[in-house]
Order: sequence, then structure tokens, then C-alpha cells
Amino acid sequence: AHQRNIQRIQIATNGILMTDEIARKLAEYKVVVQVSLDGPRPETNDLIRGKASFEKAIEGIRRLVSSGADTSVGMTLMKANLNEVENMVKLVHRLGVKKLHFSFAQQKGRAKNNKELTSLPVSEVPQALRRAYASACKLGIFFDSIESIRDQIINMRKRDYCGGGCSMLSLSAVGDVYPC
Repeated sequence: AHQRNIQRIQIATNGILMTDEIARKLAEYKVVVQVSLDGPRPETNDLIRGKASFEKAIEGIRRLVSSGADTSVGMTLMKANLNEVENMVKLVHRLGVKKLHFSFAQQKGRAKNNKELTSLPVSEVPQALRRAYASACKLGIFFDSIESIRDQIINMRKRDYCGGGCSMLSLSAVGDVYPC
């Protein structure tokens, strides 16, 4: 992509295999890297991402930040972590990350049959995000706009796609290309 002069390259990763060398290359090529972290503590994140994934992701984030890579954290909001959004802002700040992105779990794959992953008390989302937004502003963290998050909530049940094939494409760990 870099050799073909594609201007914006973004990688979404769980960060667990990030090395110093990879982080340096990503910084060198000005790749935007979003690391998925679904909670500010191992108990929450590992419930969703797998045992011991929290510490590995944190180490990956630290390597990216120290390399100078454009790093953000992505948190999928769900019942299991909604009450931790404000603490996530504080963790992101301590790690030296300046951007925090929120998304919502889609009822697909493992999440389809797991209410902890998909059920979200929608009425509680605005209040939790307002508190987190206030903290983000004080700490200098770029936060998704409340309007953007509101639009995601409104369209949450309607949406059955992610932009795959239209505005993005994905590569698997072995190089297979797929839309989302």
C-alpha cells in the first residue's frame, strides 16, 4: 500500500504480537494503528478478548507509543464494560495514547449467543459517555463525538455491515483479503 502511494493506511489489531521492530516500521510508514482493548483492567478485557490478552495488548500499545506510531485504542461497548468507560479514558491517558474510539458489538459470531457481549443498556450509554467525555477533554484525549456515537446507537439494530468492500477491506493474519 505504501509503495502504491495509498495515503491513509490504518491497521486494527489486538496488539498482542507487536514487537519493537514492527512498531518502528508502522511509525516509519505513518500507519495509523488502532489497538482493541475492551476494558481498563484484565478482568473485563480478558472476558472478551481471551485470557492474558490485557497485558499483551498493553505492552503492544506501549511499544507503538514509544516508536512514535499514530496509535489509538478501540473499545467495543457492551454490558460488561459500559461502567468502565471513564476509567478507560484514564488508562489511555496514562499510556500516552491521544485517541479513543468506541464501537458497538454486532450480533455475529461468538457475540450472537452471548448476551454479555451484545446486550447493552442503551438508556445508560449517554450518561456513561458524558462522564467519559468530560474526562477526555480534561486529559487531552480525542474522543468520538457524542453525535457520532448517538448515530451508531440509533442505527445499531439496522446495521448489518461495516463498510467492507466500500470504504475498507481487511487482510487476515495469513494475507487473505476479505471485506470486513
